[in-house]
Amino acid sequence: MGSEWREVEFGKLCSIRRGASPRPIQDWIVPDGMPWVKISDATSSGSRYIEETGEFIKWEGESKSFRVYPGDLILSNSATPGIPKLMSIDACVHDGWLILREFNGLDKTFAFYLLLNERQSIVSQGNGSVFTNLKTDILKSHRVSIPNLDTQRRIAAILSAFDDKIELNRRMSRTLEQMARALFKSWFVDFDPVRAKMRGEMPEGMDAETAALFPDEMEEVEGREVPRGWEWKSLAEVTSFLNRGVTPKYVEQGGMLVLNQKCIRDLKIDYCKARRHSAEKAVAFDKIIQVGDVLVNSTGTGTLGRVAQVLSLPETSTIDTHVTIVRANAEVVISSYFGVFLETREGEIEALGVGSTGQTELSRTALGSLPFLLPSQRLQKAFHKEVDRLRQLSDRNDYESARLAQLRDSLLPRLLSGEVDVSAWAEAESITERLDAVYASEESRLSAGVRALSDEALLQAQGRAWSDGGGS
Repeated sequence: MGSEWREVEFGKLCSIRRGASPRPIQDWIVPDGMPWVKISDATSSGSRYIEETGEFIKWEGESKSFRVYPGDLILSNSATPGIPKLMSIDACVHDGWLILREFNGLDKTFAFYLLLNERQSIVSQGNGSVFTNLKTDILKSHRVSIPNLDTQRRIAAILSAFDDKIELNRRMSRTLEQMARALFKSWFVDFDPVRAKMRGEMPEGMDAETAALFPDEMEEVEGREVPRGWEWKSLAEVTSFLNRGVTPKYVEQGGMLVLNQKCIRDLKIDYCKARRHSAEKAVAFDKIIQVGDVLVNSTGTGTLGRVAQVLSLPETSTIDTHVTIVRANAEVVISSYFGVFLETREGEIEALGVGSTGQTELSRTALGSLPFLLPSQRLQKAFHKEVDRLRQLSDRNDYESARLAQLRDSLLPRLLSGEVDVSAWAEAESITERLDAVYASEESRLSAGVRALSDEALLQAQGRAWSDGGGS
């Protein structure tokens, strides 16, 4: 660590105070009002920022709470403590948050990354029988090592460059996914092209060849109005495999990647949360994940019903017994239509679960009974042609973001300890020029770690290997 670094109590670097809450809070919650920041708003997003909230309080509740503004730095101190977030909206925060302001010799963006790096150490000082709580005094007295302000800003600029790119990818992916789902809704939920033809009109924005694939009248099938010629099937009738996964024997290295319910959220698959299953315990071929499979969380209130389609694979993978593989019968249904259809049915799938609170289960029989609307294969192929490029680009963005996050997390402790010396770097322009070298250096370092895995694990790799730029 360079000589310009100094150790100081965190409370001497900024003001720290707790939020507050109007009580009883349930009397203050309204459908629209002042955004109300809950810990779940932080844990549900990988962004640095609080951009929206799931709940709102009455405007007059501000006087009984604590208002924060865009640019404020907050830190969770209960439930899931130690999560720093930057505000991008006006909102109110309850006493499960600490608000950090009036920075003295501490760059605010650097403080965000410093708190990320110090999180485990800070949280270990908390107390509580069920939830860990961070008292204000714990954070105030916590000692940290920091460099001078110029070096802080350089470090913050490097780490922010990673997060800025991740954020851009996230926004792009969300837009691409919205486009694909909007087209699905228009074609297969609202039946806009069919209704246009019924009025004697050409479907808007559609070529004649695609328009010809849609019928020009509706009919009732099993009590539901659908375009003529389309069928209602059960999900089981259009799948070639529908079953739970394996009971894993976990290992730290080698073996096979095994996905769990934590990996499936927001219609995405996060392979970083996966674990490894020992090669000593064989996995049936059908339970090895294939590109195009849809994975469905199948146990537990709050997680049951989450859906995500496999668009690419980093390596040979399976799933545990809390997740169901739903594999399309390729002779009946096209992958893109199959995946988006199930992604739009999360609520219906969740409703199929049975059991007591926290112990709900989704049986294979119940999932297989889900009604599945089956248009012609030619129309499904036309849909695939329109959306596959969008979904693959979104998947590639997600892969790049996962890799950037891995690089950022690898660099974070090295930058925050002074191991990576940035003192000679100039300001923003030079930092931008140097980032490519930083990326390359970390890629090389992490790739060396990957190569250190057992030969067995590498031999199991299949599909488009991410390290070779796959996922497109």
